Amino acid sequence: MKFKHFISIIWFVLIINAVGVLISQARCSDAASPLASLIRVSEQDDNKIPLILIHGIHGTGNDKDVTVKQDYWDKFINNQFEELNSIYELYIFQYCSDRKPVFPDISNEFGNAVEIKLNGRPHAIVAHSMGGLVAKSYMVFYKFRTGKLSGKLGGDAVFGKITLATPHHGTPGANAFDILEPYTKFGWENSVQLGLKQYWKRSGVSNSFVANRSDLRWDNFDNSFDKIPVKLDDNLWLSQANLKFERFYNKTIAYAGYLKPSDKWLISNIASKLPKANYQELLEIANELLIKGFGGRFGTTDGLVPFKSGLFCTNDPIISKLNSNAICNSQLRVRRFEPGIKNEAEDLPFHTLSLSRNGDRGYDHEEMYKNNDVLNWVVFDLKNSFKLPLQPIELPPPINFPTSPTLFLFDVSGSMNERNKIDQAKVAGLDALREIRNSSTLTTSVSIQTFSGECNNNSTKNLLDFTTNFTDAENTMSNRIPKPDGGTPLPQALEYSQNSMANYLFANRLKEGRIILLSDGESTCGDVRPAGIYSRANNLQLRSDYKVRLLTIGFDVPAGSSAERDLQYLADVSGGKYFNAADRRQLIRAFQKLIRVYIPKSSRFASNSDFACGINAFVRFDYLAALRCFKSYTQTNNTDPFGWYNLALAYEALDRYKAATECYRKYLSLFPNAPDRVQIETRIARMQQDRIDLFNYYIAVIQSDSDYLKRYYKSIFNRSNRDLAVEFNGFVREKNEFYKNLSDILEINERWLTNDSKDLSDSIETLAERSKSATFDRDAVSLLTISIGQIEEMLERLNEFGNKNIQ
Repeated sequence: MKFKHFISIIWFVLIINAVGVLISQARCSDAASPLASLIRVSEQDDNKIPLILIHGIHGTGNDKDVTVKQDYWDKFINNQFEELNSIYELYIFQYCSDRKPVFPDISNEFGNAVEIKLNGRPHAIVAHSMGGLVAKSYMVFYKFRTGKLSGKLGGDAVFGKITLATPHHGTPGANAFDILEPYTKFGWENSVQLGLKQYWKRSGVSNSFVANRSDLRWDNFDNSFDKIPVKLDDNLWLSQANLKFERFYNKTIAYAGYLKPSDKWLISNIASKLPKANYQELLEIANELLIKGFGGRFGTTDGLVPFKSGLFCTNDPIISKLNSNAICNSQLRVRRFEPGIKNEAEDLPFHTLSLSRNGDRGYDHEEMYKNNDVLNWVVFDLKNSFKLPLQPIELPPPINFPTSPTLFLFDVSGSMNERNKIDQAKVAGLDALREIRNSSTLTTSVSIQTFSGECNNNSTKNLLDFTTNFTDAENTMSNRIPKPDGGTPLPQALEYSQNSMANYLFANRLKEGRIILLSDGESTCGDVRPAGIYSRANNLQLRSDYKVRLLTIGFDVPAGSSAERDLQYLADVSGGKYFNAADRRQLIRAFQKLIRVYIPKSSRFASNSDFACGINAFVRFDYLAALRCFKSYTQTNNTDPFGWYNLALAYEALDRYKAATECYRKYLSLFPNAPDRVQIETRIARMQQDRIDLFNYYIAVIQSDSDYLKRYYKSIFNRSNRDLAVEFNGFVREKNEFYKNLSDILEINERWLTNDSKDLSDSIETLAERSKSATFDRDAVSLLTISIGQIEEMLERLNEFGNKNIQ
């Protein structure tokens, strides 16, 4: 055979073989081909930590073989992984999109591969876009079947996960247009519809109910879909996954970026540009449509994923307002990649790092796994933010608390119609109901009543009997609170509501109930306080046999006014608590604090006498006793984080926010991997604002004390002091104790305040002693002048100190 004929035959055989390979190659478009594959990229080394990269939707194309490594992660592998090679063993998880849903199919494939190929070895995950949802579903739903992790969740084997532009709350861009249409701005309807069709047409997914588009639909965590269409294509599986993910917050860091909106894509040219746009331009267009087309309803985006979805934000308007630069409160540690002129990191609250670069455009969805700014931070976090060994401090069992039904009692007298107060009260009440629903193991049921009008029991309306149906409760709060009108029959309302609560407790064999009373004015139907009481009950000791605690809120009530003192007295005499709320934000916060049950943590040292003493005090709602016990406990057990947590809890319950913050930080320093780290940091941030509010409130109280003494001083000259004399005796008794402890109450450790408070307390004590004398009218002028002068000087110094150190 001639050589050239031999060569021809060889070429023919090679071509035939190549064609055969092409014909037999498994493709994602073939339903019989594998759905997913875990591919090891680096050399095997069981002494290293497996690092698994998971791509986003369509990361393995329909014409590709899922078992063959794709180029999705090449930039990270070629540029960044070398720096991690001594620590990590690299794997890539690839899956076929649009064939099966994330849960259960794709995430189960991931779990099976991990169980077989890694044999349950602890591993780290870096996931882009929908890959983060695959990882989340695996962590909360997949259970190991074999080995030492048998019965454990996938998340128990993950010691660190980084999500890059993952739609933790989905994206409205995946919803059907008929769902989105009611929310589009006038004139943008056609552009939004065309944009969605064009994007999903390129992906080959036209229906929002099929995989994997359905996995990405908006979960409505922030109630953006407030009109609730008849056929809402919600994202129930993602909402459930997010609820179950709480135990793995401390193992996760969320990266998200956003594009700065521009006028590059105008509504007039979007239609003509869409078909020819490259992927980067398509993301810019989608960003304009999602922001401008919906009037900012879903916030800014990276062209596909809203920023607040990528950061796993919670629907927390208080935190958003307190920390506007942080945008939201996230349960996770987060890295924000933002447009700007700086190229540096800035620490923000809640484990948040704000990262900006030179340039105005920002970061799009694709750049979140290709941009070196992002990938360099991934390397940093993989080296520094996840620490082995994985064994955290063993969590003790939770402490069981008695159930406590809650009755909401709302003043709907005519003054609640002013400045939209009744609507603000509804919003705060709804927020409180959601808080109770989320901790429903602590509350058996809720009831809602209102009062206004005449001075009889008929003036109190029972809008909702005690129920565990929180949907009914929320509907009642939203729709059945009557329009404010009439007087304020407070004593009659209290008798009615207390009887209602007592009957419910007796019928259900319960020991404890609470009434949350909101009012904005003074009773028009008789006195609330006994004669001689300024605002506080005499010698009250908290006791465990109080059946009904009154938790009271003065809404838009002047500090020190008679109306406020009525509410303070009611809270005090029942072992409850009082809050003054000047605006909507403070009202929501007051409800949150009042409905909260302060549940301490157990410990392996729980048998310690001081520890047991503190726990029992919490169960009795005796927070002063709890404070004393845990102060003593932490002095001898200062490395137990749970002792410091409980001490912080006692301080917080007593409104000692500065001390509570210090103790919570001690808890976090002793327990750096605490599963509630982000919740504690959120609590710390709230308490910073609480301290400001409380300081301003006490400034107003002290000012009201000055005004009261001036009014009494004037009454002596007018010989009209008889009407004030009895109440004045109560005033001097209470205020002597208040000013004696003012430094502790304000948590200001300054010598001048300690001295000024003592001097003022002594002056008031002198007033109290002299007020019993028959010659008091003669002596009172000079004595009152001294006290008034001391208060005025203290106010001036406190305001100056507050402006520098508190605000």
